[in-house]
Amino acid sequence: MKRSLAVLLAAVLLLGFVGAAFARADDERAELDKVKEYLVVLDQKIKEARAQRHINKLAQLKHLKRQELARAKRLRHEIAALESGSKKAAGPKPVAATGRRLQANAGFGGGGVLLCIGYSMPVARVELLPNAGIGIGNGYTILAAGLAAVIPLGDACLGVEGGLVDYSSRVGNIPGVSGTLEKGMSAGFGIFAGRKIGPVRAQVGYNSALGLTLGAAYRF
Repeated sequence: MKRSLAVLLAAVLLLGFVGAAFARADDERAELDKVKEYLVVLDQKIKEARAQRHINKLAQLKHLKRQELARAKRLRHEIAALESGSKKAAGPKPVAATGRRLQANAGFGGGGVLLCIGYSMPVARVELLPNAGIGIGNGYTILAAGLAAVIPLGDACLGVEGGLVDYSSRVGNIPGVSGTLEKGMSAGFGIFAGRKIGPVRAQVGYNSALGLTLGAAYRF
């Protein structure tokens, strides 16, 4: 029951991130349509002011048009970033566009504190992230190694992961895992969602061998 609840919670979080990205893109498309309509009105007013030789009014209208053109350009960049995961506007770029880089992760999983090192390898619009790390729980240690595939969605991301987890002893009471996990190595598969907060990407997810996971990733 606890495992089913954890899977459901992770799925809801993933759907929330996807829905937020698409909803934001729809809002900005609607705003862009309004800007385009206003530009048509400004063009007509500029034409009339030029014909009537209202110099001051013409200068004001041209200034407004430049502002609206810049606004339209910004909206187009933001819409493209949300749809393709490649942010061209000012601000932090999405993970897949940053090239190959080392990544350090610190967080919670397997009932303990996890520290991992990974290497980001963008492939098309997906980031492949091989990683390995160590964790410390209450009287036991965790060794983990695996591969994650991350799909950027603007400042958010979705991912799936798989790998091997080794517990130094039999453990129980791991959030998201019913029963106990045996000593030794086992395969684990998971899903996660993340969002950039400044230079750090915060993540939450579920892994069949680690239970509920929380963490923060930093690129070097």
